[in-house]
Amino acid sequence: MSFEWLFPLVLPFLFGLLLGLFVKQALKLATLLVAFLALLAVAGVATVSLPDLWKKASESLPTLASWAQGIIGTLPYQIAAFAFGLALGVWKG
Repeated sequence: MSFEWLFPLVLPFLFGLLLGLFVKQALKLATLLVAFLALLAVAGVATVSLPDLWKKASESLPTLASWAQGIIGTLPYQIAAFAFGLALGVWKG
C-alpha cells in the first residue's frame, strides 16, 4: 500500500498549521504592543496621531493588495489543506 499521494496534502497542512501558530503568537504580540503604546499615549510620554497612521496605511495598502492578487492567482490545488491547517493553527494555537 502506497501513501505517496498523501504527501502533497499533508505537507501544506503542516505548513499551514505552523504558520497559524506563528500568526496567533504575532497577533498576541501586536495586541500587547498596541496596548503598551496606548498606555504611553495616555501617560503623555508618546504621541499618536491618527492622520499620520491613516497616511502610512494609505501608502502601504495598495502595494500589499497588488502583492496579494499576484499570490492568489498562483495558488495550487493544495490550498484547501493549507487553509485548513492555518485556520486550525490560529484557532487552537
